[in-house]
Amino acid sequence: MNIFIPIVQKNRPDLSSGDLVIRNAPIEVKQYTLTDSSCKGLYLLVHPNGSKYFQARVSLDGKRKLIQLGKYPKLTLSTARDLARSVIDRVKVDKVDPILDRKIAKQLRRSDAENTFQAIAEEWLEIKQRNLAPSTHLKIKQTFNANVYGVLGKLPIKAIDNQVVRKCLLIMQKRGATELMEKSRGWIKQVFDFALSDNLISENPIPAKDERLIKHVSEKFPRLKSRADAGKLLRNLVEYAGSFEVATC
Repeated sequence: MNIFIPIVQKNRPDLSSGDLVIRNAPIEVKQYTLTDSSCKGLYLLVHPNGSKYFQARVSLDGKRKLIQLGKYPKLTLSTARDLARSVIDRVKVDKVDPILDRKIAKQLRRSDAENTFQAIAEEWLEIKQRNLAPSTHLKIKQTFNANVYGVLGKLPIKAIDNQVVRKCLLIMQKRGATELMEKSRGWIKQVFDFALSDNLISENPIPAKDERLIKHVSEKFPRLKSRADAGKLLRNLVEYAGSFEVATC
């Protein structure tokens, strides 16, 4: 809650005299303020513990507003004057409540932090689970955990562009997993479509085609012409130690 500290009528130095006034401002039992005749509305609040804070005081719709600008000396007198003038002018011209404005900006920053790619993707997966086969749902989840979240997961979804997505996909491409890369790109694109439908982003950053990505070509196997061919295939399947991702037509 903003508390207005009444200006005690003492013979106090004016901030217009420069930075030396701030450095030499005495510490008192109660907090007090120094004014700046060169920048109307700018004040320096001096606390009993010696800390000093710049404030801007404005009036909006007949009500006084107290805006915290920053702590001295991290915020210099010159910068504090510029900030105070900017805030005061905006209130006068645009009738904007700077306190509410800051609250909205803070809320938006918090929303960005919460709306990461992983958070949105997991929400999308939860909804898609209604219609996807359990094996497909598990495949997408495992792929995202192993290949996507490491690059995109913690990023705010609105901050991700095609360059970042491509970086993720190229990692899969470089190890020869072009089919997995191609499927992942489609799933990632669906996550962005989902975010777009919820107004979390203004557009889907993934283009229809990316020339830097290699198109996966399915390997064609010859037809079985004899029992010997069938026997050889069965033996190969028994001895095969990899995963069975087979394209059917």
